[in-house]
Amino acid sequence: MSKLMHFRSSPVLRQAFNMMLNPGRPDLLCVQGPIESGKSVWSLGVLYAMACTIPRCNDGVRRSKWLVVRNSYPDLESGTLETVKQWLKEDIYGPIKGKGPFRHRCQFLDVDMLIEYRSFRDDGEELLRALRSTEYTGVWINEGQFMPLRLVTQMMDRTGRYPSKAD
Repeated sequence: MSKLMHFRSSPVLRQAFNMMLNPGRPDLLCVQGPIESGKSVWSLGVLYAMACTIPRCNDGVRRSKWLVVRNSYPDLESGTLETVKQWLKEDIYGPIKGKGPFRHRCQFLDVDMLIEYRSFRDDGEELLRALRSTEYTGVWINEGQFMPLRLVTQMMDRTGRYPSKAD
């Protein structure tokens, strides 16, 4: 059973949220603020809203595939995934599966949203090659200031590729 989600945020985050839902949105938006200011919840809210408003595929389903990244799996599990579990409750939206990388298929209303949670520590050639064969709707880089720029660029290059234009 689906449930509507309501996110509350500061005026600045609300303005950024609205900007991200407009067709002319930026390719990259960085959010910085104090600890416990709601940045992660805001980021998840943007991801959720974009999944709910993405154009429908030919079969009427709003498909999206998201990459959520953190610098280490312990940080991903104790931080980012804990936030996700508070808002995208597994008994409503589906279980988070795997053991790094994690996968979370959320199906509700006309939305089929797949989220991959991964950890990237460096921008080595092997990792960059592995990213080259992936396709995502978008990426949320949690604590992105700790990511090498080359890795951020490679992740951004993989976005806007799912679902395919034919769908």
